[in-house]
Amino acid sequence: MDIEFEAKVCKIGLTIGFLSRANIVAWADNVIDLLEVKDIPETVFDLSMVRKEEDIPYLLSKLITDKEEEKSLQTIVGMINFSYKSKQYTLYETCELLYRLSTYVDFEHEWRSFLYAITGNLELALDGYGDVDSSRKEIEMFLAKHEEYSALFDLV
Repeated sequence: MDIEFEAKVCKIGLTIGFLSRANIVAWADNVIDLLEVKDIPETVFDLSMVRKEEDIPYLLSKLITDKEEEKSLQTIVGMINFSYKSKQYTLYETCELLYRLSTYVDFEHEWRSFLYAITGNLELALDGYGDVDSSRKEIEMFLAKHEEYSALFDLV
């Protein structure tokens, strides 16, 4: 179990609205169940009992090292893909998550303008100014490229 990596995935997921406080608490509880008490960072106990969602980003930041940013981003996209394919999210909701992800990534990140463009294309198509099917396929192709990463982190 790579707590730093999983905390990064949780932070990104919470930031873009993909994960909730309940998801983060469940993750922390799972970490507590899986690890020996001596190996559990104190912050995980704090996350397990957190009451306010606004406290979570700070607590997760205490667990995160700046390693594996790209893998964390790819994992979130893989998880979004899994949720979309299992019909937990509609195409429009998936588009919203990807748009939020475009604003999360660094300005120089290759995904920033790409995600902004494909989500914008779908918005325009839904408003009658483009082809919804081609926009949907564009989003689904991006999601599918990261499908394998969803297996790197099982929320519970």
